[in-house]
Amino acid sequence: MTLIDTHTHLDFPDFDADRQTLMANCRAVGVERAVVLGVHQRNWQRVWDLVQSDASLFAAFGLHPLYLDEHLLDHVEELGDWLTRLKGHPQLCAVGEFGLDYFVETLD
Repeated sequence: MTLIDTHTHLDFPDFDADRQTLMANCRAVGVERAVVLGVHQRNWQRVWDLVQSDASLFAAFGLHPLYLDEHLLDHVEELGDWLTRLKGHPQLCAVGEFGLDYFVETLD
């Protein structure tokens, strides 16, 4: 059975020190692929650089509601540009993250 982790933030700096070990541990328990989610415009390049370094990683670019204060209207257009430019690339797999984090009561 092929296991795929469909929701990771492996690009976050929290994983810089042990990212390779973490990914090796995932593979050891059967997780063969992972989707790395872009949550705001300033991390899309970091996500893309990471997935390009490993054929088992896939990118999903988006604008998460938790970062509404950081998003600009231009970012929506830029997201479209990223998706158009990378259309058909085997490591671009989705549009996301859009987030349904209902735990933030003030987030509508």
